[in-house]
Amino acid sequence: AEIARRWPALCVIGAAGAGKSTAMRQLAAAWAADVEAPVPVFVPMHRLVKPLRDGEPLSLATVVELGLAVDARLAPVLVDRLRDGSAALVLDGLDECRDQQDAAVQLIRRLAEQLHPSAGLVVSARDAVVAMEVNISTKLDMSRVGGPNPILRDPGIDCRRPRSPRRSRC
Repeated sequence: AEIARRWPALCVIGAAGAGKSTAMRQLAAAWAADVEAPVPVFVPMHRLVKPLRDGEPLSLATVVELGLAVDARLAPVLVDRLRDGSAALVLDGLDECRDQQDAAVQLIRRLAEQLHPSAGLVVSARDAVVAMEVNISTKLDMSRVGGPNPILRDPGIDCRRPRSPRRSRC
């Protein structure tokens, strides 16, 4: 969480199975548990594929609603937090957009323009080139991470180990 707070935008890159999605979920959980951290707005990018393919206009509010698995009524509050800088948009799995990846990159660029300058933006992708297309210059390469995940403050959490279902809250 400390590394992710240092930059306004961060891209977590790595090969399939490197622990990107696990790191993203753990980052969101760490921020959610920390009253001084930004409110995490976690959005699995695979949920955006159909609307992108269908050519639906996706606003920040729509993306937040699609990311919410629990209660869409929270979306307006989270959008306000993203616009006032007290939240961070955590977009997991850009590579999972497959045939809609170019449209997803354009969407991320538009979303970034709608965020407050101090709002965080964290995106995970397999390819560093994709990260550059999104205009995120700070990258954390999971394939170069040995041992504990540097995204988190707790050095005892290893993102390459699957978490038990009981502890999974994200």
